[in-house]
Amino acid sequence: MRQLDRARPYGTINPMHNGAAYEQDGLMFDARGKAIGGTAIATPEPVRRGPGRPRKEQIEAVPLATNPHMAAQLSAQLSEDA
Repeated sequence: MRQLDRARPYGTINPMHNGAAYEQDGLMFDARGKAIGGTAIATPEPVRRGPGRPRKEQIEAVPLATNPHMAAQLSAQLSEDA
C-alpha cells in the first residue's frame, strides 16, 4: 500500500471527499497518508477553445486630398493661415 510522500508536492482536499484528504500523482490518500483505493483518478481533458476573433487590421493613412486640384487649394489655404 502506498504512502503519501510529504517531501514531494501534493494537494490538500478541503473538505474531505469520500475519506480522501490528500492527492498526489493522481492517487487519493486519507488523513494519515495511506492510499485509498488502488487506481489513479482520471484527469479531465483540457478545454479546447476556438481560434477567437480575427485581429484588427491596420488602416492605411489616406491623404487628405487625392485630387491634385484640391491638394493645391488646401496647401494654399494652409500657407495663408500660417
